[in-house]
Amino acid sequence: MKHLTVDEIIDFVSFDRIDSETLAMAASVNSHIRNCNDCMRKVRAFQLVYDELSNHESRSAMLAAAREIVEKEASSRTKEADQNN
Repeated sequence: MKHLTVDEIIDFVSFDRIDSETLAMAASVNSHIRNCNDCMRKVRAFQLVYDELSNHESRSAMLAAAREIVEKEASSRTKEADQNN
């Protein structure tokens, strides 16, 4: 049995569009991992890593946005204070 390549697994866990190519790839990978425990374990491991990286990026983006809001608010308050003096 031919095992999935790392590239095939990465493509499978990270695809972000639905078209005939990705559907065919997903069907092929799903068919294979139903019968191959080694590849199933690899797909699950890659999925965990991919999900954690996605979560980290989302948290980083949220923190950056929050930081920007706080900085704008502080800047606005400083300008208000300067105008009141």
